[in-house]
Amino acid sequence: MPAELLKKNPPHITDQPMIAQLKKIGIEPGKSFDITKADPVVRKALEDAPAAAQQLMEWKVPTIARVVNYWSMNTDTMGVVW
Repeated sequence: MPAELLKKNPPHITDQPMIAQLKKIGIEPGKSFDITKADPVVRKALEDAPAAAQQLMEWKVPTIARVVNYWSMNTDTMGVVW
C-alpha cells in the first residue's frame, strides 16, 4: 500500500499534488492506512482500482511512446528534469 511505502521512501517535492490527493482519502506519508476504516465509497474505489488500471494500461501502452528501430522508450512525458 502507498502509505507503507511512503514511510521508507518519502515523496519527491514534485509529488506534492499527488500527496494532496491521497490525503483526501486518508493516505498520508509516515502514517499507516487501514482500508477497513475508510469510507465505503473510497474502499470500493481502491479495491476496483487495480483492474481499472490494468485496462487503462492495455489501452494506452501501444501509443505511450515513439518506436524507433523497434525500441520504445517514453522520454517525453515522464520523469523529473533537473
